[in-house]
Amino acid sequence: MTTYGFDMSWIDTPSTTNKSSNKVRLRTGSVYAFRQSYRGQVSSTELNAFAGSVGENIKSTQSNWATYTQPILNSLAAGNSDTRWDLPKEVDAFTYGLQGSTLLVFNDATSSKADGRYWNTTTLRPKTIAESLEDLYETVAGMETTVTASSSAFDDTALWTAVGISYETTVKDSLDTRATSLEGYISQLDNDIFEAPSDTIDYSYGLGTPLLYSVAHNIDLLLKAHGIAAGWQASPVALSHDDLAVTAENLDINDGIIEDVDSFNPSTDGSVVWHYQITDDLVNHQSGLIFAVWDDSVGTVEYSKTSTSDIGDTSDVVLSVDMSGALGLVRLRALPTGSSNWKVRVERMSVVTGV
Repeated sequence: MTTYGFDMSWIDTPSTTNKSSNKVRLRTGSVYAFRQSYRGQVSSTELNAFAGSVGENIKSTQSNWATYTQPILNSLAAGNSDTRWDLPKEVDAFTYGLQGSTLLVFNDATSSKADGRYWNTTTLRPKTIAESLEDLYETVAGMETTVTASSSAFDDTALWTAVGISYETTVKDSLDTRATSLEGYISQLDNDIFEAPSDTIDYSYGLGTPLLYSVAHNIDLLLKAHGIAAGWQASPVALSHDDLAVTAENLDINDGIIEDVDSFNPSTDGSVVWHYQITDDLVNHQSGLIFAVWDDSVGTVEYSKTSTSDIGDTSDVVLSVDMSGALGLVRLRALPTGSSNWKVRVERMSVVTGV
């Protein structure tokens, strides 16, 4: 078969030519049949069509080169031959290939863009990727050196103040050591705040004294104000909320019926103070205090009352304190005689119990 100087091996063999036809599509949209004859010869018309197709493809390749390939190549650093910057010969992608030492982070870098992070202030050109990574490495290495050198004098006062407890230890060997210690303190806080299983809570609070104005300090003051002498360091198992101020009321107390106004179940012997108001919410009013003391083991109570003078007349209402039996409830009660629709409001201000 005559090839006219071209490698025509890709053309179908004579035996298959009769069954199929190769086509050459030009950019103009014309389609030329390119069929090899049965005898293996190629007509001049078909050869001309093939040559025209090749020419069109060359033109297309040239256009793509100018549009896409040439700008990409022009953007690459070219070492000493680069006219944009004064580059060392090693920063040459055409000689040393595409790698971190020959590729610039971005060509438009200046001393002001991105705060000059990608501008080489020594050679007045954009930095290569390798140079930027080296800067990062040196920065990290410098931080490690600084932390290691200053670990013995690290000021973590603000950290402990924020936690609220002076959990600070004397161990200052490394960040790892301090992080491990802090992890234990955070675990303690987690247990205290989120009510972990009782076998994991440290009731001793032996890790430190509450810092001034911290949450722990305020809790410490509140507990002590309500009779818990150990304050913050008291075991939660032994805490009782009976000594906190409690409000109660009975707004429908009627003639001849003794009714409870407030009651509570004490854990042992103790005393209580109520601030009370007797009123019909109309013209009759009285305010005062009732003091009571009790013996929990036998259920006995003694109490006394001090009050303001009446506005109107509240003498029909008698207040009393009793216990519902040994180990029973301490009760503040009201009994009207001769009138109804009385209301008694109280605030249980303080409860003091034995150990």
